[in-house]
Amino acid sequence: MLTINSPEPEFSGEVAGVAFTRGEATLDATVHAAALAYFRRRGYRVTEAEPEQADEAPEPAAPVEPETTPEPAPTEPAEAFDPSGHTVVDVLAYLADADEDERARVLAAEAAGEARATILKKGSSQ
Repeated sequence: MLTINSPEPEFSGEVAGVAFTRGEATLDATVHAAALAYFRRRGYRVTEAEPEQADEAPEPAAPVEPETTPEPAPTEPAEAFDPSGHTVVDVLAYLADADEDERARVLAAEAAGEARATILKKGSSQ
């Protein structure tokens, strides 16, 4: 069996005794040899039709693997500590528990912002 595609993709009708639906027809080359020759001369696309496999059982579905849950991202603080939004007492208490890198970051933010002498002096000596 052959599949014939019309140059007009939406054509539905009959050409050379072959019925087309939406630009496509299927024919037997031995029965419609003259029509096949006509279609080839006129630029119709001719391809082998896909064989129908109604007799075969459908392929089994691939096994479904359980979804894996991705590792949660390391928790980071939602917002970095901003010394300008806190009192001197709060900032000094925060600096007392902060690691060296965080202490340096907060002191730099304080120096660039309000530059409160008590925080800059006591915070750097902790």
